[in-house]
Amino acid sequence: MATLVWQSSGNTTDKTTIDIPAGILLENTQYEFRARHSGTATGDSSWGSKIVTTKSTFGTTNTPTVAVAGSPSSVDEAAVISTTSAFAVSSGTDTHYATSWQVFNSSNVLVWESLNDTVNKTTITMPTGTLQAGATYTFKAAHIGTVAGASAYGSITATTKSSFGITVTPTLTVEGQDISVPEDPTVTTSAFAVSSGTDTHYSTDWEIWTV
Repeated sequence: MATLVWQSSGNTTDKTTIDIPAGILLENTQYEFRARHSGTATGDSSWGSKIVTTKSTFGTTNTPTVAVAGSPSSVDEAAVISTTSAFAVSSGTDTHYATSWQVFNSSNVLVWESLNDTVNKTTITMPTGTLQAGATYTFKAAHIGTVAGASAYGSITATTKSSFGITVTPTLTVEGQDISVPEDPTVTTSAFAVSSGTDTHYSTDWEIWTV
């Protein structure tokens, strides 16, 4: 036997669209939605109707906790971002369909994203060439449920390493090279350099081996 579960009669505000308040409908339940128009002079129309079924769960996807390797101040160029909290919904059950990943710079400009990623659902490695050394970024992730949809974005802010480059191998010059080296030669190297970015020359290791 059909039962009336909610109504709004003589509504002069919501005449062509209306939002049903939460707490009225049950999950995974069939309902008949009905509406009729009333004219000032012509009176009531007949009822229009639509039979539909609600979602299997009304739960929303929980916002994940986000982490990035090297936080807070030594994030690598190929940053590894992860969600450290398990996928979950606020009520009922659902499955983890995908994750959306985004990275914003300190000016809140989007610099990289991977949306609706069904492969990298709990961790992802950024491609090189996107992040700048010594810069601050906000790393974001949102879990997406099969039924409940996307969560709000969780985020973490961290700074990249001061340099992504590697130290360049020095070129050596030995006094008297190659066959007239004195007993107390002076050894000289090329200038300190890194492959990319900037760095300072901290120290040098010197060795002599027999051949």
